[in-house]
Amino acid sequence: MTSNEHVLPAGLRTVFRLHALVVAGATLPLIFIPVVWAELVGWAAVDVTLARLLGGALLATTVGSLLASRVRTYAEVRTYLLFEQTVGTLIFLVAAYEVLFGGAPPFTWAFVAVPGVFSLARMYYLLYDEELRADVPRPAS
Repeated sequence: MTSNEHVLPAGLRTVFRLHALVVAGATLPLIFIPVVWAELVGWAAVDVTLARLLGGALLATTVGSLLASRVRTYAEVRTYLLFEQTVGTLIFLVAAYEVLFGGAPPFTWAFVAVPGVFSLARMYYLLYDEELRADVPRPAS
């Protein structure tokens, strides 16, 4: 490890692990019991294939989070952290729109709250952790 590589903070490692656990819990039912899951959360109709595809895509972020939690330095996860932040923010925005304007069932608030909380946690490390921000390459002037 060189002097300009910063060790991945324990807090960020915890964020990755919690994200993996929570998202796995929400997506495994989408893959294995999509109709039952849809009935439990109040979705009027469910396309089983689409639910499984969505579950698979979200499960991929679970695997990514688990792998990210095992690396040693921030430099090793910087790109993945930005990817996860982008995906989480987009899910938050789409779910919020559906709740506010699309007539989505009340359980959809979970799809607003959970990505929102993880986005805020990741945003802290992206914007406010000075030690990690010092590790970001700057363009030459």
